[in-house]
Amino acid sequence: IKMNTSEFDLENAQRITIPVTISVPASAEPGGRYGAVLVSTKATDASKSAANVVSRIGTLFYVRIKGDVIEKASVTDFKTVDGKKLFSKGPVPMQILVKNEGSVHSTPSGRIEITNMTGKMVGVVKLDPWFVLPASLKVREASWEPTGLAFGKYTAKAIIDLGYGDKTDTKTTTFWVIPWGSILT
Repeated sequence: IKMNTSEFDLENAQRITIPVTISVPASAEPGGRYGAVLVSTKATDASKSAANVVSRIGTLFYVRIKGDVIEKASVTDFKTVDGKKLFSKGPVPMQILVKNEGSVHSTPSGRIEITNMTGKMVGVVKLDPWFVLPASLKVREASWEPTGLAFGKYTAKAIIDLGYGDKTDTKTTTFWVIPWGSILT
């Protein structure tokens, strides 16, 4: 990773664009490479004091080297947080665990469809893309907030696009919502 400059001055509310060049050696094996560029503040003579605060900001780089790579990811678990099966009200927190056994990162995304005990769809939770690095597991959390009074058994179906073309994985879990406060009053 190369940058044209390693130091620059900025006044309050100013912006700067710093071109970054990534060069891949010809001998690099196909697959994913990952890194970051960090930029930090440096005190000027005028701002030096007994207490000096250093701020940092970073930009991540996900580089895919062309060639014969392994694209292999799957949803290994889908459940409510802590495996809880009974709720008295929403929101209902859920976790999706994606395992990447490939040689490049995966960018899963998708949705969770919630159906009630009669099979009627009562909610959809959209899942924006997230990154799962090779040889790793990553948990994604999401919550369903029922509209109106929720009562009974519900099925949540996670439909996950694994980020490799049209490869998808689906898992389901069930839970109950029984609004004890409403029933007892």
